[in-house]
Amino acid sequence: MTIQIKTKSGEIKQYSTVAERLTALHEAGKTLEVLESAPVAVGDGFIWRVLLKVDNLTYVGNAEVHLNSTNFAEKADPFATAETSAVGRALAWCGYAGTPDNPSIASADEVIRAQAQQNGNKQPQSPALSELISKAKTRAKTLSLATDKATWEAFLQEVTGEVLTDKDLTLALVARVNGRITQIERERGVAAK
Repeated sequence: MTIQIKTKSGEIKQYSTVAERLTALHEAGKTLEVLESAPVAVGDGFIWRVLLKVDNLTYVGNAEVHLNSTNFAEKADPFATAETSAVGRALAWCGYAGTPDNPSIASADEVIRAQAQQNGNKQPQSPALSELISKAKTRAKTLSLATDKATWEAFLQEVTGEVLTDKDLTLALVARVNGRITQIERERGVAAK
């Protein structure tokens, strides 16, 4: 599920999400062990450091913890957001970076957050986030989990425990929804699209 994102230069590039990188690693039959995942104090702030062991090789991923961010996801849980980015970077170093056309270390998750931060979060959902929501809806519809707006919103509530509409969805919430859809696909023996 790569996402097309318009860069500063106006070029459209494909980025993979951290979830997509993890899925690719598991589908390749690789063994994954988290050796370390913790914040590290650096000066006045923190980075999140992740050490992943993949097929007996160790990879490091670091990401800055943005404690004073105005970005919704980072403001809500800056440490979890940084951990996700660090995992994505570690996976990139072990060969699960970007797409063939754009072998970026940065994940779609990071780029979407950075763009929202640069825009001062004036636009709550980027086109890339809207695309992720649309893809999640399509997957849910295929499984008959969301056949209309009411059943989609009921599914969102089941997954998140909150009454939400599309405009309330963040990258972290869409990731949670996609995780639940993937779980249901596996339970039903349906291949993800």
